[in-house]
Formats: sequence, structure tokens, C-alpha cells
Amino acid sequence: MDEVEVAALHRLCARYGIATFYGDVFGVRHEVAPEALAALLRDAGFLPAGQGLVQGEASAESADWAHHLPPVQVVPAGAESFTVALCLPLVTGQFHWRLVDEAGAVREGALETAGLHVLDEGAGRRRYALPLALALPEGYHRFSVVGLPGETLLVAAPARCHQPAVLQDGGRVWGFTLQLHSLRSRRNWGFGDFTDLADFIDGAARRGADVIGLNPLHALFAHNPAHLSPYSPSSRAHLTVLYID
Repeated sequence: MDEVEVAALHRLCARYGIATFYGDVFGVRHEVAPEALAALLRDAGFLPAGQGLVQGEASAESADWAHHLPPVQVVPAGAESFTVALCLPLVTGQFHWRLVDEAGAVREGALETAGLHVLDEGAGRRRYALPLALALPEGYHRFSVVGLPGETLLVAAPARCHQPAVLQDGGRVWGFTLQLHSLRSRRNWGFGDFTDLADFIDGAARRGADVIGLNPLHALFAHNPAHLSPYSPSSRAHLTVLYID
């Protein structure tokens, strides 16, 4: 693989979010072999079989210009405004946009391309920064341009995760992580249950623990006992009967 191909490979990895190096436990940086990166791109479907890296990069760029809107975009929830990248042919005029929020409410508006900031130009198209003065609530909303195919899923996310009051201003807590099915006691038959959990919580609290990190307790598959991973339940609306005392 020559230098041109390696450069194209790294640009493709950057495009699709594939890391080209990693750091080990000792802080030493390790570069991933180009052959391994190319295999990841092919296995993920980003690089068709038989297509070279340089050709694959050109195809990816051409595909970018073919889409009017990005498939998904994260925006700050409650912000007064945000922008969406909009790709249009090299013509000026007015277009209408439509946004359907998670609750089903519809918002609409119109803009002139002549008043928009141009981000990039190529393949007979321009990519504009479309400003939207919308304060979206947290959730998943859908944005489209009337008359054009495709839409953008707008994910309105909070600025940060919820932080309990006890952790504010540098507060700290400690506790145990626990796989309940692995909890042993004198009263169980080798499989922990809710009574064992309550006893463990009481003992941990007496020792000053604040939290218990517990495995999922959701319903599994009664007809398929071999499918027993708590992280792949049949339902997250119900608890599994295995933990009943």
C-alpha cells in the first residue's frame, strides 16, 4: 500500500469514525495496520469489494453531494438556534422547510438561498449552512425540505447528563457492582434472589456504601433457557421470575 493509498485510507477512517491508533494501559501509542483498517472499512460496507481506496474515497465524496440533508444531526436542546447543512443545485431561489417534533407538532418556514452562507461547492451543487431559530425540546425530531427526498433526524440532547445533588460541587460516592445471579449466600441454592439483594444492600449500607451497581433484572426467554444474557432481555417492561425468593 503506497503513501497515496494510506492517505486515502486515513481520510476514509476519519469520515466513518474508525480510529487509526490506540493507546495501551502503559500509555504507549499503537498504529493500527493499514490492512486491518481496510478490512474494517470493507466489512462495515463503507468500501465495496474490488474498489480501491482512492476510488472508494471519491465514491464517498460523490455520495455526500448526492444527499440533500445529513441523515442525523445532534443539536443542543433548548438552544435558541442551530444550523443544518443543506445541499442544493447551483440555482438561487426560495425553498420551504418542515419540522415535525417528537410530539407531532409541525413547524414550517421559508428561506432564500441567496441569503445563506455557502459552506462548500462541488459536483454542480452548493452546501449551505441553514440557520433555524428553533428551541427544540429534548427528543427526536424530523426535518425535511419540501419537494426534496430525504430528511434529517434531529436529536435534541441536553448539554450534560443528569447529575444527582450528592455529586455536585465535587461530591463523591462509592459502592459495589453486583451481578445478582452470582451472589452466594447460606440460604440460596447458588443463584442470588431479591432477599439476598436486600441483605447485601443492608450490609453495604452499614459499611458506608452509597450505591449498588446492579445487572439488568429484566424478563428473559422462558421458552429458551439457553438465551440467558441479562443484557438481551425479551422485555424491559417486566422483571425475570428467576430472582423471586
